[in-house]
Amino acid sequence: MSSRPCSRRNSEATAQYSRRGIFRRAWIKACVKCGLGEKTGKAWYQYRGLVPHDFRRSAVRNLVNSGVDTATAMKITGHRTLHIFMRYNIISTGQLHEAMDKVTSKKKAAK
Repeated sequence: MSSRPCSRRNSEATAQYSRRGIFRRAWIKACVKCGLGEKTGKAWYQYRGLVPHDFRRSAVRNLVNSGVDTATAMKITGHRTLHIFMRYNIISTGQLHEAMDKVTSKKKAAK
């Protein structure tokens, strides 16, 4: 995986010389330039902001919010267990309020 020998065997050192590290550097540079992230220190890896994995979370939320059933969404996203799928299916406060409004509306209509 690494294209250059590395004397230290830790994540920072190996990431610097791996293909993944090259992508990560370019990603961070692009996100900072676009305003989607910020550097938190002097080192290249000290960054807070958008990460590629955020797109997987967005895909799960978009599928669920579009009404795609869980089994189909799991097949599309490649999640094999419901437990892991639900870690990506982040429910917003707005969705919780909407769900409770539905319950309240049904109770009022039943009276």
